[in-house]
Amino acid sequence: MKAAIFDLDGTLIDSMGMWRDLGRNFLERRGLAITKKVAEDMTTMSLKMNSHYLKETYNLKESTDEIYKEFKDIILNFYLNEVNEKEEAFNTIKKYKENGYDVVLGTATSDEFVYPILERFNMSEYFDLIQTCDMVGIKKSDKNYFNLISEKLELNSKEIFLFDDAPFALKAAKEAGIVTVGVYDDESKEYWKHIVEKNNYAIKTFKEWNVYEPSNILL
Repeated sequence: MKAAIFDLDGTLIDSMGMWRDLGRNFLERRGLAITKKVAEDMTTMSLKMNSHYLKETYNLKESTDEIYKEFKDIILNFYLNEVNEKEEAFNTIKKYKENGYDVVLGTATSDEFVYPILERFNMSEYFDLIQTCDMVGIKKSDKNYFNLISEKLELNSKEIFLFDDAPFALKAAKEAGIVTVGVYDDESKEYWKHIVEKNNYAIKTFKEWNVYEPSNILL
């Protein structure tokens, strides 16, 4: 193995509750209800994609830019003042970097939020590549998102780990030939049995992952 891709929200940081409430609260303030399909669709998209999606789906009077700005203010405040790292997440990244891996952040979160959160936790220097959905115009539910990372790294997909909490991203990565590690998150606990069954590995926390012998798993 030569590279490791890490998702951000729900994998490295404990933020999926905020994302879950974001769209629901936005629509409730307008007397609208979010459907399960809309909620699930929103998890596959960047914030810019979501802003356009909600405007079109609910025929909202606000412009896409206005919707985006309302979301942006809430997210930045949460990222800069409230969100916490998930257990041993950042130490795991450091371990991969120290062992000569290419370390990638692969996320649906827009880069204008990614960079502030990495700066807050002093993690920017550990990533060789950052790829967001907005950067490439591809959802994480599309295997081409992960194929593109393999191409950028000039590696065979079988030489790459993905750590992610989202079933749709894990499925897409597996279709691309990447070795998948499902990471538990409370917001996706209803899918945990499925994640365990369908992926190469599944962990409750990175502390659990790090108890494996490096010769067997890490290197």
